[in-house]
Amino acid sequence: MGIATGGAKLILQEASRRPFEGSVLTLGKQNVFFTHADLAAMAAEFGLRLDPRIEPVLSSDPAYARNGFISDVTLFRSLGAENCFSLDCSDFEGSEFVFDLNRNDLPEDLVNRFDLIIDAGTIEHVFHVPNALNNIFRMLRPGGRVIHVSPSSNHVDHGFYMFSPTLFWDFYCANQFEITSAQVFRYTPNHDTDPWEVFDYHPGCLDQISFGGLDDAMYGISLAATKTSRSTGDVVPMQRLYLEWWLRQGRTHDFTGGASAPQVQLAASNRNRANLPAPQAERPPEPVPAPPVQHPVPAPAPRPMVRLARGLLAPCPPVYRLARRIYRSLRGRPFVPEPSAVVPKVQERSSKSLRLKAVARY
Repeated sequence: MGIATGGAKLILQEASRRPFEGSVLTLGKQNVFFTHADLAAMAAEFGLRLDPRIEPVLSSDPAYARNGFISDVTLFRSLGAENCFSLDCSDFEGSEFVFDLNRNDLPEDLVNRFDLIIDAGTIEHVFHVPNALNNIFRMLRPGGRVIHVSPSSNHVDHGFYMFSPTLFWDFYCANQFEITSAQVFRYTPNHDTDPWEVFDYHPGCLDQISFGGLDDAMYGISLAATKTSRSTGDVVPMQRLYLEWWLRQGRTHDFTGGASAPQVQLAASNRNRANLPAPQAERPPEPVPAPPVQHPVPAPAPRPMVRLARGLLAPCPPVYRLARRIYRSLRGRPFVPEPSAVVPKVQERSSKSLRLKAVARY
């Protein structure tokens, strides 16, 4: 688990909306892929200044420290947090709190304790995602935020899951959180050096490519949500796609959560959607003019001896092709296979992006 420059800029984006303060918890110890000077330059892009009182501390991992990369504690304390802790299922990386997010018996000393929780690629490795999300809710103070930077498409066997944006959106709407940022990003396996393309997300903006319409790039999700006085952590959401369809059919009696549950989730979804920038459709490419039609020049009629040789050798294709190759090489002309001998080109699968306009390149 780690925070590359692309992920850091998504976190800085949220810090520019409301400065970080109080206690920060990272889910898993985070490696940081940049120096303190890099962090200062990135923070300046978002109009942020690092706390000059914080003395930079290098990563506890020697491989990262050799490159001058800072620790995750330095990262978040430089951005205004009073302290920064990590939580893991064991202490093998030195986490201050040891707790398995699969469990549902969160220790009381962790309840309502943190102002910011960072999930920078952790809960896809947790089997019981509902318990993990409920534990995040319980650990946050009212007014506290969670930031997810999680994998989506093309992360096969990286973890237990590859998430769709609708999972986080629908969960936090059903549980009455305020969503302050929702984006999808496209990046490469060189995530620590190559830029990330970032796209704004709204429910429904990816419906046109949701079934086999995406390209083969790596995608991830960034979503930030704030816990309110009405928030819960154990309401099971309905997927937005079916929720809207069932409500249009007037079938609210089908919901096991009661007739009010879907309306509450949908109202929260509409409220959060109205507070976020709408995704912009990608401008279609300019049509490429068709090349002018070139009429083929008729080939000259073969000479009598060539016709005779072709008639004699045609019944044996291998010999005919060999003789033809020799004949053309003697005449100084390249060998061109007969149409029947040409291997048909496999039609390439069309590649489609998100069909949205990138709003940033991190």
